[in-house]
Amino acid sequence: MNTASKPDLLPSNPRPGASMPARRPRRGAVSAIVLIIIAVVVIGLGVFYFASDPFSSKVDEKVRQATKWTPENIQKDPAGYFTWAIAELKKGREKLKANTLSITIEKEKAVRAAATNSAHAAALKKTLDSAKAAYKALPDAGKDAGGNTVKKFPLNWGGGTFATLPEFQRQVLQAENKRQNAEKLATQFQASARKLDTYIAQLAEKENETAMKLDTATAQLKMVKAGQVISGLGEIGKSINDLLVTTDVVAAQAGASGGPSIADIAAEAAANEKTGQTAADFEALMK
Repeated sequence: MNTASKPDLLPSNPRPGASMPARRPRRGAVSAIVLIIIAVVVIGLGVFYFASDPFSSKVDEKVRQATKWTPENIQKDPAGYFTWAIAELKKGREKLKANTLSITIEKEKAVRAAATNSAHAAALKKTLDSAKAAYKALPDAGKDAGGNTVKKFPLNWGGGTFATLPEFQRQVLQAENKRQNAEKLATQFQASARKLDTYIAQLAEKENETAMKLDTATAQLKMVKAGQVISGLGEIGKSINDLLVTTDVVAAQAGASGGPSIADIAAEAAANEKTGQTAADFEALMK
């Protein structure tokens, strides 16, 4: 009997501490390849989107149908649409009310500022009229080299005494500068108030439209929940959607284009305040 041992077909257990053969990182390599493929596909679709008008139109339409309340989507879910529309109309109405309030406050400030500056200009005009009367009442002292009449000083005016013509002239011209600046400010504030009035009227009109559409949407939702068939759903939805868009536009325009604030007008007037006056200007005022 052959007693030769047969070869052991099973692998022997590795000795403790023996190293196993290194395996290649297949999983990481596969993931990288997949990412590269995805990136190539995405880039290719992006290029094709901008290169192909038919393809881009189809994509845009799919996105619109998936994200907007189109007439088709309104027909599919009228209750969902009117619930959404009521919430949006309420938000729009509150936005319009807030804008109307803020612009009304600004308009009232402009009206008050215009009145204040008008009154200031009128008071300075009276002061200048009294200066003219006091100057004309002075006795003549003769003629200057140019043949103009020279008045004899001192002169009492406005609670003070002026010993010389240059002193009096300087005070008169300062008062005239202030009068002209106050008059200009009054005109600017009046124009600002008129402009703000226009925006208030636009906001009020849009608020009335919003209230009417809100009543319509509320009534339509009740009908839908009652199982009633509504004709012209698409047109109703379009009119509400159009109103929501124009409401946002009007509210944004009124908020951003209401004109310069009271502080802005006053700051601009101070920066451009008229100061340059001459002896010829004084003589013109005293005539």
